Amino acid sequence: MGDVLISIVNYRSFGKTEKAVESIYDRSTEKYSKRIVIVDNSVDKEEAEKLVGLKARFPEIELVFSENNDGFGKGHNLAFNRFCDPDTKFFVILNPDVVLENDAVGIMKAYLEEHPECAMTIPRLLKPEGGMQKAYRRELTVRDMFIRSFTPHLFKKRSAYHTMQDMDYSQPFKVPFAQGSFLMIRSEIYRELGGFDDRFFLYLEDADLCRRVNMVSEINYVPAAKAVHVWEKASGKNLKLFMIHLGSMIKYFRKWS
Repeated sequence: MGDVLISIVNYRSFGKTEKAVESIYDRSTEKYSKRIVIVDNSVDKEEAEKLVGLKARFPEIELVFSENNDGFGKGHNLAFNRFCDPDTKFFVILNPDVVLENDAVGIMKAYLEEHPECAMTIPRLLKPEGGMQKAYRRELTVRDMFIRSFTPHLFKKRSAYHTMQDMDYSQPFKVPFAQGSFLMIRSEIYRELGGFDDRFFLYLEDADLCRRVNMVSEINYVPAAKAVHVWEKASGKNLKLFMIHLGSMIKYFRKWS
């Protein structure tokens, strides 16, 4: 039971997950009830023991240990399907590398309650050193993904347009593609849409979910909600992850072509 279910998928990132959980408890008010589910895809005994220790500090946390690393979207779907009861109004998708700066969960919850036309929200996501993350984008195109993946320092005007640099970030606005590190969605909408398409192991599952949400409702940026995201962009540094990212791009554009 609870107003909000917060899902974190952990993959050998206990230190970050611990900080994320601590920030939720440190910043949250007592005006709403919440539950946190951590789905551990690490398949690692030492990581599991650390998470059990975290639960000892925060007994309300639910832990799920996957037998295999089945990916980001499937992990969040598991948390939702197992723990999101009919009375839980909102579902939060939270990366381990996100630390709340204020009661972002409560602020986004209040926004959704005040704006029935909106189904999903994304907060103001900040860089650790300050400044905004480019976590808000217009509809994905092959052209924009090619520029982002292979020529990030060229076509600066196009990149700025794609990442919505022309918007007023002091005010809420509609977002075609909200990067999936910290999202709050109405549980009924997530359930109706079937959650993440778990054919995407990693990458672009957020773009796919956003596209489906925007077909039935809208996604809004909520500037009053603030969090720091340590966005490592690992696929640009690791060949294996880059290939997974490339495969997800192919799946995405085949699905929506």
